Amino acid sequence: SEEGQGTHHTGLVPGPIEPIQPTKRSLRCSVCVESGMTDPTADCSSNAPAVCPADHEYCLTKQTQNDDGSFTMEKHCASQSSLVSLTDTPDIKLGCATAVGGLVNYCVCQGDLCNQESLLAQAQVSGVRKPESAAKHKTPVIEPHPKAETPKSHQPAIDMPTVFLDNDEAPRVSTATASVP
Repeated sequence: SEEGQGTHHTGLVPGPIEPIQPTKRSLRCSVCVESGMTDPTADCSSNAPAVCPADHEYCLTKQTQNDDGSFTMEKHCASQSSLVSLTDTPDIKLGCATAVGGLVNYCVCQGDLCNQESLLAQAQVSGVRKPESAAKHKTPVIEPHPKAETPKSHQPAIDMPTVFLDNDEAPRVSTATASVP
């Protein structure tokens, strides 16, 4: 029976399947550790790609708030068991969330170097799992309002850095067109 199975694959597989070659390509993740960061939106100053061990099927980007108010940013390959201990649930969900009472922000992804971007950029792509109320708060902004004060009094989302708000303020044209008497 062994010969019968092998005849179809002559030329493709030289011999018995070797355990060295995994059935799927090894995952690569960006790897870095940087501590003492003061900007919560900052990324590691340098990332290095690393090939993950076979049992590490995820890439993790993790930001921890330290006791002194600074942040530690980590990126590395992650196994299912290490993610279970981080999230306290056997259910691994891809995307971004918080843990440890909000002191840890993290993003879990699967894919070649999927954690290369900053935590903020990953959260914008995949979305952050949050209570419904946060999403509903943004909808009134879309509706046209005759008052010019409305866009200025809009509360920025908690995880949106002030840098983006400054950029939005720059082209003052939109503010002028919005303030119709």
